[in-house]
Amino acid sequence: MRSLLFALFAVGLALTLPFAFNAMGQQQPTPDQPGMTGQGTTSSDQTNVNIIRGSDVMGLVVRDQNNEKLGKIDNLAIDQNTGRIRYVVVSFGSTLGFGGKLLPVPWQAVKTVSVAKAGEEGTTESHCVLNISKEELAKAPGFQQGQWPDFSNQKWVTAIDQFYRPYVAKRPGTYTR
Repeated sequence: MRSLLFALFAVGLALTLPFAFNAMGQQQPTPDQPGMTGQGTTSSDQTNVNIIRGSDVMGLVVRDQNNEKLGKIDNLAIDQNTGRIRYVVVSFGSTLGFGGKLLPVPWQAVKTVSVAKAGEEGTTESHCVLNISKEELAKAPGFQQGQWPDFSNQKWVTAIDQFYRPYVAKRPGTYTR
């Protein structure tokens, strides 16, 4: 049994070493090292790659086109079949985290932007822009914390998508997700 485990370990190590070292014996960069493509950069075989980490999206302030705060991103709703973010869930109308409701906003309706941080040269802060007024957003389909809707319910999804259809079309920027 011990010999079998050692043999499996040796085979696994032999299979991974060629990927870690090139022909000159130099260690190849790992994904967490600088200079790797696919981390928000583009290369000749990748065009318009624009990757953002989920942890960077959570908690972002959502503002309207006039830079007024609408809420914060509370969560993400990810389609398990495609692996794509379907909705950002915006906490709207709460005071100090109490009250209000959660609004599933189509990912295509928001744009993440970075702006220079006031008074701090060379630093930026990010937020999301949603081209909708606070009054209109108050009419959006939503739910309470801890009462997530059934996103497989086509009637619910259709109501969300129809509500935000005009705002997806008015999304700032020129690229699509």
